[in-house]
Amino acid sequence: MSQPFTNLPKILLQQSNYRILGLVGQGQFGRVFCAIHRQTGCLVALKELEHQRFPTNKFLRELRFLLSLQHPNIVTCQALEHTPNGQYLVMDYCEGGTLRNLIQPKLQLSLVQNLKLVADVLAGLEHAHERGIVHCDIKPENILLSLNTTGWIARISDFGVARWISQETCSVHLGDTGSPAYMAPERFYGKYSPASDLYAVGVLLFELVAGYRPFSGLPGELMSAHLTQPVKIPNTIPLLLRSTISTALQKLPARRFASAAEMLNSIRLAIEVQSLTHRSTSFSIPTVVLSVSSLDNIQQEPLHAPVTILAIESQQVYQANASQVHCQTYASNALAGAPLHQWQMQLKAPVQAIALRPQGCFALTQFRQHNCLIYSVYCLPRTQPLPILSGNLSESALERYQLLSLECTGLAMTIAPQGRWMAIAKTTTKPDREGSQTTFQVLKPDLQPVKPPVTCLPSQLIALDSRHGIA
Repeated sequence: MSQPFTNLPKILLQQSNYRILGLVGQGQFGRVFCAIHRQTGCLVALKELEHQRFPTNKFLRELRFLLSLQHPNIVTCQALEHTPNGQYLVMDYCEGGTLRNLIQPKLQLSLVQNLKLVADVLAGLEHAHERGIVHCDIKPENILLSLNTTGWIARISDFGVARWISQETCSVHLGDTGSPAYMAPERFYGKYSPASDLYAVGVLLFELVAGYRPFSGLPGELMSAHLTQPVKIPNTIPLLLRSTISTALQKLPARRFASAAEMLNSIRLAIEVQSLTHRSTSFSIPTVVLSVSSLDNIQQEPLHAPVTILAIESQQVYQANASQVHCQTYASNALAGAPLHQWQMQLKAPVQAIALRPQGCFALTQFRQHNCLIYSVYCLPRTQPLPILSGNLSESALERYQLLSLECTGLAMTIAPQGRWMAIAKTTTKPDREGSQTTFQVLKPDLQPVKPPVTCLPSQLIALDSRHGIA
């Protein structure tokens, strides 16, 4: 909220093209006012640059940075305002104040909302870094907020201590180089790079999701902590975000994210995971919370054999026991009454997992042969398969449903939610010498493999959507 314009320079009020509405902030090099253009009525922010603390060379320097940056997540410089009282940058007005205003217990933004704000900051930094500019002072006070129909938009401001990537390292006073609470280790001895900004974003991300900064204390204590103290990330933070924070807060710049774009992709993936988790939790509530009266209508049937794997979707129930798969199709989603039809099939080996997809029921089987395991993947139909002999598929019919067979010593597999791709990581023993080799491939409908390099077998593969997965 702007403050009344007591103590504002009268000459500015009388001779400027802008009418001052109030004081909205105090920057490192001067005050920031909310103003309205006298002719157009547009709201702007006037950034006062006091000559004693911000001489002409620094003024021109920040102006050069701002004029070279045009991005939705960076506060834009619209014009210059010269008055007998001083120099002013005419900036976009951000009605939401600073990000610091949102970091308070009363507001409690959701995790996804916080991640979207961090994504905005990284998008702005990606634009700046591509143009050879390192901000050098990323912190909540320099992140301004605008509001639109989808929520808050974060925009980077204050390039007063920014540096060109190609600029030689220079020794400057700590007060002119950034804020110790958010400074990367190399910044304390005069060095900087785009990775320095990513470290600051890592501190910001930590603060948003944990509610406090990873390090605290006086400037000297902060410097020592950033240089030597390991970061302790709470276990309450989701695993994927813990990995992102850990990478961003590496002591050595080379071990951090290679670029703002790379860190941005990590944040966007975390947003998708959290959104999917939230939707999944929301959708499961009606099926978990049952009234007592609804329990009276649940059908109970005795099982003729133990069920090791169960999958239910809409009107179908798939059960697996050893190498046998049993399917029942019902008339409605209630799964009550006798099934409309049912069938079973005997596969060649015990079933390890089943997954229901639009194309059918994918089944993974496994058996041991000598020192290797033989895995087979089947896509069983949703309707009754034909021909069936004595309740089981014939040998030739069964082969029609087999997608692939793998001989390996270890396997991890996942199938996309819509069944458009399958990811497989497997470990095989090298025949020519001791040791093993792990390969990863993504199989599309035409089964043409894409093979990114991997060094070890993932303990689990998880398909998130049509384009993303987690190893």
